[in-house]
Amino acid sequence: MEIKYREPTESDIDQILTLFRDNDPSRKDFFNRSYYEWQFKLKPGQSKLQVAEIQGRVGGFFALLPFNASIKGENCTAIQGVEAVVSPEFRGKGIFTNLASNLYGQVQNTNIFNFPRPITFRVYTQRMRHEFIGVLPYWIGITNIKSLFQNKLGPLSTLLSPFNPVLNLRSYKENADNTIVAIKEFDSKWNVVEPWSYKSEFYLIKSDLYLNWRYVKHPCQHYDIYGAYRKEKPVGYIVLRGQNLIDIGYSDNSALEQLLNFAIIYFRENKVLMVHAYLSLDIDGSIILRKKGFIKFNILQNKFTTRFVYPPQPATVKGKSDDEPFPRLDSWTFTMGDMDCKL
Repeated sequence: MEIKYREPTESDIDQILTLFRDNDPSRKDFFNRSYYEWQFKLKPGQSKLQVAEIQGRVGGFFALLPFNASIKGENCTAIQGVEAVVSPEFRGKGIFTNLASNLYGQVQNTNIFNFPRPITFRVYTQRMRHEFIGVLPYWIGITNIKSLFQNKLGPLSTLLSPFNPVLNLRSYKENADNTIVAIKEFDSKWNVVEPWSYKSEFYLIKSDLYLNWRYVKHPCQHYDIYGAYRKEKPVGYIVLRGQNLIDIGYSDNSALEQLLNFAIIYFRENKVLMVHAYLSLDIDGSIILRKKGFIKFNILQNKFTTRFVYPPQPATVKGKSDDEPFPRLDSWTFTMGDMDCKL
């Protein structure tokens, strides 16, 4: 069987999208040409793409996306592996390993991270020398525990009524000195986002170009985006969609607490009973999350709870050299939006 590894051409796109749809049927409406253009051509920074041409057609695809990042205090480029897929009829022949090896050769001496699916996890960890560093922190927040219990348990919910006040998310009256407004597009004022730093060893550095690409120009999703201003200067933003806290950025802990408070009120007004967030913050940020009533829920992420909570998201990394290991997961500042742009 002849296999040719090469960059995709314009004529390959429809076959690539078919691979995506077959691999992820729950999101099949996502995978159109607008999504492909947005993901791989409109993104700031040059993406690395490769297909496996098998018997004259596309049988595999893999991409590497570069991001500006801070790693142990140094501004650099970090690479995320995305959309790894091989047609079922050609699996088990080392095609994904070759796709990854070929692209990794193009980004030598660069840090790489990803969130593999079960089908690719062993390839990353056993063949690509990635290290499994844990599961991304997953938080839930309950806006109205009484209504949630009634919705899920019916008459039995009365037995749990003593827990109602304890488990609800907590909000407070807004600080009049700070203003939160809806954002339709991030203008040049939001260039201040890029130098924001966190008390963590790894995080993405997000400019206005990045934020507009990720959330404003996404062709398949609509996000509710809000910016926090203090004395007319941006001090934070938050991205919300449905029952998800997608992304949050902040210049200080005060802005973080203010944005979380705004989100809790937003979810209540939209009658969201359970809020979901993949969210890794520093120690201060995690304390604020807990103070607002969010609960870290990784321990209950398993096959028996998939109707109620989201699945675990394992993280693997490959440092640019053995002498410079990638920071551990518990030292990241990372959000749901950073993890997967399809959310």
